[in-house]
Amino acid sequence: MNFNQILLITASLMGLCLSQQSHALSCGDIITTNTVMTADLHCTSGYYALEIQANNVTLDMNGHTLSGTNDLVGISVYSQDKVTIRGGGAITGFWVGINASSSDVLEVDDITFYDSGNGVIISSGSHALIKNNDFIKMSAEGVRIANHVPGLVANNNSVINNEFYQNFVGIVVCGDDSDRHVFQDNLILKSQSYGIHLIQSNRNQISSNQILDSGTTAMRLNNASYNTIKSNSLRIGRVGLSILADAGGRCLDTGSKTSYKNQFIGNHSIDFDTGIVVGVGLSSNDDVTLNYLNYNKLYDNDLGIFFNTDAHYNDATDNTYTGTLTEVSDVGVGNSY
Repeated sequence: MNFNQILLITASLMGLCLSQQSHALSCGDIITTNTVMTADLHCTSGYYALEIQANNVTLDMNGHTLSGTNDLVGISVYSQDKVTIRGGGAITGFWVGINASSSDVLEVDDITFYDSGNGVIISSGSHALIKNNDFIKMSAEGVRIANHVPGLVANNNSVINNEFYQNFVGIVVCGDDSDRHVFQDNLILKSQSYGIHLIQSNRNQISSNQILDSGTTAMRLNNASYNTIKSNSLRIGRVGLSILADAGGRCLDTGSKTSYKNQFIGNHSIDFDTGIVVGVGLSSNDDVTLNYLNYNKLYDNDLGIFFNTDAHYNDATDNTYTGTLTEVSDVGVGNSY
């Protein structure tokens, strides 16, 4: 090995060391380069415990715990892209664990969130990947994807292979231009209200999730259209799936007040008071229309499917109702089953 090669290798190693800093962080620190935590951190003052203020930055929690009080943000990411937070650590006690606003390509991998208000909020951000995390006892939502600002978007985010336990809501998507997300292979257990809640959110792919023992409804769609919901297992509670229109909410909601052409195909809806509710019943208009509810197993429910007065021309053929007391109740118009 000649001298020039030795210099090149030495420079490369020095650059690698400089590119990833390992040190104990302090409350209020601003992170602008790849960083590895070396100790737990507990914060009680300020607005956030940590803030990431650069693009293309990775925070490796390295198995450590970031904790704080419910008036603080755990990790704030504002208007920065390609930020990754990973490393088997835990975030607890904050009003939100990770608050990402106007930031694209966020990745959150292998983090445990517990005893907080919200786990992860993605506000007007796209192309995030939330995977392999645990969300335990959030008083609000485990993952919230929202757009509150006209002209901005929150599109094409993915929530994959996470576990949610005893949150108020597991996953919520909310607002105009919050579309085309993927929710796949998640376990959502004992939500106090909803497992997955879509409000004014369209063209999502929801597949292979298990939503068990929800307090109100396993999966709720409100003013949501063209969603594809396949191969999910919904079990135990009041309602398995509800497809509603104009049923309220606090989102940016200037679009159509209809739920139209959703596909709920090949799912299990088992042991509910009502397996599927179509329509909220506030009007006799065709607000919930042309939805396809086919090839589902509606087992051991008191009522399989209820079509309310605003449910018109929905297709619920080719379902099975083993152990269900009443298969279908229909006060809508033109529904088939």
